Amino acid sequence: MPSIVQNPEQMDNLESRGGPQGELFDHENHEGYSPCEWILFIFCILFFIILSPLLIFTQLRVIKAYERGILLRFGKLKGRGKKAVIGPGITIIVPFIDSLMRADLRLRTVNIPPQEVLTSDAVTVNVDAVVYLRITDPAASLLRVKDVERSAELLAVSTLRNVIGTQSLNELLTGRELVDKSLSSILDTATEPWGVKVSSEPEIEK
Repeated sequence: MPSIVQNPEQMDNLESRGGPQGELFDHENHEGYSPCEWILFIFCILFFIILSPLLIFTQLRVIKAYERGILLRFGKLKGRGKKAVIGPGITIIVPFIDSLMRADLRLRTVNIPPQEVLTSDAVTVNVDAVVYLRITDPAASLLRVKDVERSAELLAVSTLRNVIGTQSLNELLTGRELVDKSLSSILDTATEPWGVKVSSEPEIEK
């Protein structure tokens, strides 16, 4: 078996240059922060203390009386059920972590432009309509639909064509109320998962 003989003088030189037993490997003799580092640290603390009221003020959000909001924390809905809906009033969000989404609860009017529709007896008619939209579930309307008003308009156009296509011209002229009820029923059922109520007549809350 080969043997290795170390020269004592070489070992002394290695230790003097910071070898295995030198100061480079001596963690107990590690020095603390330098004066410049301490000054920078204290400056950062003072800067945060001075600006903390301003930072808190900028993170205040006001939710109006006709609005409701939901809070997304790390992209996930905070809370469940009714507890997930916040407002009206003042709420505080955490910077870089929270995001606030708002829903307008006021009644909206959606105008359907004139449509050329073929009736069941092969008569082409021009039909327009007005539907009324109100958000009933803010969380669902914000998370399940990107644009509630636009989606309701497209759905109303499609539903209007389908309903009129099953009616004759005489039925349309004499049974307008039945067409309105049928349109409202279909729209209300289709938009319920969106947290939205759509009807052909305005509804006044008492």
